[in-house]
Amino acid sequence: MRTDFIEAATLEIYRFVPPALLPDNIGELDFEEFIALLARARYIEEVEEDIIARAISKVFSE
Repeated sequence: MRTDFIEAATLEIYRFVPPALLPDNIGELDFEEFIALLARARYIEEVEEDIIARAISKVFSE
């Protein structure tokens, strides 16, 4: 199960964290650094969701 979590989290990190903020090798991070990077990815995901929701709301309110 831990391997599944790591793989899913790694995909999430690559999807949402800008390349300039990614370390050279995610596989070499210790677990705390990895979790911090995952938290950053999830925060960026929330920000993107809010931007899209506001844009949709704006389009339909005009």
